[in-house]
Amino acid sequence: MIRRLFFLTVLLLLSFSNIFGQQLCHTPAQTNNGFLNKSSYLRSAFNNNSYCLKVYFHVIRRSDGTGGQTVAKVNQAFQLLNQDFNPHNISFSWDNSIDYINNTSYYNSPSSNIFTVNNHQDGIDIYLYDDNSSAGGLANGVGGSSEFYVSGKFWNSPFQSLITSHVISHEMGHVIFLWHTHHGTFPEGGNDNPCAELVNGSNASTCGDYVTDTPADPHIQFNVNSSCNWLGSGTDANGQTYNPDEQNIMAYTTPQCMSYFTPLQGLRMRNAIATLPYLQQCIVNCCAETTADLYTKDGIDDIGIEPNTTTQTPWDSPDIWIRNNNDNGLTHQNPEYNAGGQNNYINVRVRNKSCIASSGTEVMQVHWAKANTSYAWPNYWNGVAQSPSGFPLGGTLPPVTIPVIQPGQEIIVKVPWQVPNPNNYIDVGEQWHYCLMSRIISNNDPMTYPETENARQNIDFNNNIAQKNVTVVDLIAGFSSGTIHVGNPFNNPKTYYLELIREDLETGKAIYEEAEVGVKMDDVLYEAWERGGKEAQLLDPTIDEKRKIVKGNNVIIDNLSFNANEYGKLRLDFNFLTQELTDKQNYKYHVIQKDAQTGAVIGGETFIITKNNRNPFYAEAPDKEVDLNQAITISAEDINEPAIYNWYDNEGNLIYQGKDLQIANAVAEKFKLEVIATADGFKDYREVEVTLKPSSLENIIPNPATNNVQISYKINGASSAYLMVIGYYGSNGTSNNYILDVNSSETNLNVSNYQSGFYTVALVVNGEIVDAKTLIKQ
Repeated sequence: MIRRLFFLTVLLLLSFSNIFGQQLCHTPAQTNNGFLNKSSYLRSAFNNNSYCLKVYFHVIRRSDGTGGQTVAKVNQAFQLLNQDFNPHNISFSWDNSIDYINNTSYYNSPSSNIFTVNNHQDGIDIYLYDDNSSAGGLANGVGGSSEFYVSGKFWNSPFQSLITSHVISHEMGHVIFLWHTHHGTFPEGGNDNPCAELVNGSNASTCGDYVTDTPADPHIQFNVNSSCNWLGSGTDANGQTYNPDEQNIMAYTTPQCMSYFTPLQGLRMRNAIATLPYLQQCIVNCCAETTADLYTKDGIDDIGIEPNTTTQTPWDSPDIWIRNNNDNGLTHQNPEYNAGGQNNYINVRVRNKSCIASSGTEVMQVHWAKANTSYAWPNYWNGVAQSPSGFPLGGTLPPVTIPVIQPGQEIIVKVPWQVPNPNNYIDVGEQWHYCLMSRIISNNDPMTYPETENARQNIDFNNNIAQKNVTVVDLIAGFSSGTIHVGNPFNNPKTYYLELIREDLETGKAIYEEAEVGVKMDDVLYEAWERGGKEAQLLDPTIDEKRKIVKGNNVIIDNLSFNANEYGKLRLDFNFLTQELTDKQNYKYHVIQKDAQTGAVIGGETFIITKNNRNPFYAEAPDKEVDLNQAITISAEDINEPAIYNWYDNEGNLIYQGKDLQIANAVAEKFKLEVIATADGFKDYREVEVTLKPSSLENIIPNPATNNVQISYKINGASSAYLMVIGYYGSNGTSNNYILDVNSSETNLNVSNYQSGFYTVALVVNGEIVDAKTLIKQ
């Protein structure tokens, strides 16, 4: 529904453009509900009601129907809205229909003019422009009308589509009467007579954004690092330092950092819905269920819709994590074996997406399996599949009852687990990592789609099932690698390929730019690759034919031709390079297995790599200039911590391990020194060059001479050499040449027939004079 707001929109937008090079939100700082804006009613804490608002989606395309957003992206935008607002008892209803507006003029120029097209009185109209449009969003005022648009991509890497980012929730926040967190504190204008919020919060209810649990914000201006820390500074009128919330959805932070609304922002929105007529007209009854619908997220974008078509890595559920102790930690840890029988604890977050409370009779069933990119259900997960030595490669844990979960709420179910003895899997070659599958078992909430042997498909089609295939490569704890199984879970031969990619939304350097990422295949996997022709992309060879080095994103290991039920192993090593280090501490790297014929995803594994910032070290060793076949020692500088010192020849062969490389018979060549810190696997390289000294004349004995002279010389790396004796003072202009043995070091000359005088003895090597001495003939 459109409410006409009379303000100098163009002037306001021009003033903002002069202040900032880029602007994310073009919503004017205007409201036609000023009477309610600062009232205590919007801060009243009694309203804990749940509201469901109807939304309409409009996609703007060219007149010929090209361009515009896909159905999948519209679905993702809808999921994000519910994800961000559900914690505050606000949800959205959509009938899954899309209104396509085919008009090139509108398509080329995002503006508020679009709000007059196919607008509704009974819902919030959301207009979505193409990703290639100018970046930004605009709501029709703050708390004044029920329409907004979003367009374009963010202008910095990874150039995220704003339609499928939290920016869509930012604009919805304006519709439901939220201001920017910097409103009033930063002069963005406004007809509400805004004032600056103080850091101590003493005027937070009447200044700033009028929400008392959002800290004073001087305007973040997107100035945040990869860890979402504000890089700016400033003080308020009292001289107190600003500490804004860089993850608030209503802040001018990056889309990747936008994460949540605060509880009191949620209260303000609920009170606005309960009060403002244009929002009350959008309220519908979202509850059509007769039974509860419990689910566990496959990804951060998953809101429980079946099938899940948006999550790209469903084996990395944010709702499943392991803790080594029964604590309240939320960070995933690798499981640890305890010979005394101490449990690890598998934490599974269960959510109720329905409007009906669960019965309390549902149970959580968790299965474990050794790390793998492809699993057949159920044999790999219930202990039927075994290692070569007869130990199960998976298992089922005792079920745990799930307590009653109220509508829109969630709980964490803890499942105790005695991790199997890692020594049982020495023949598997990977001793500590496991994958997990959680399954909500309920008579009232059964699997929506029948389960098949394709575990990945079961997860996509049933929100009762989730999976955690994550290897934590914790350099802080001394781990720098992880091993997984890759293979064919089916009873007939299959061909697959592996794709190795960085996390799409990750900022900063990619893991392969800051670290050396090694990929090592075992014999089985290598033979499968060999049968398929050994095709690959973005992998550099090493002296070990089974080990490769990652050289960029979207690595492909192609045409892995597996026999039936055949599995090989793949090990990934992550060695950070001290000369490439940044302050970034967390990285994600995905290994995805796909069907070579269809491209369908079979499964995958996610590696989470964590590192601490540390003082760098550097591989240092001196170059050497030597005589041919001289015995020398090249010593690496000690880095003053436990380390491995590896020396490689010019062809990449490891020739020595230790600080001091001893060479019995030196020749001109290059060596590579590799220094690896044993604590965390950090490494550095240095090229060391051994060069030969120039060939030289050593001695002429005796000198002066009458009959014979002994001439000693050194020939370094030459194929031919001779002595040239030339008379120049008191002599008769004699000139004689004497061929030398390049493998010898001395020769004898008879000079008895030489006339008395001075002679030059020149050493000629490979056709060039390299040294000379004077001989006196008596």
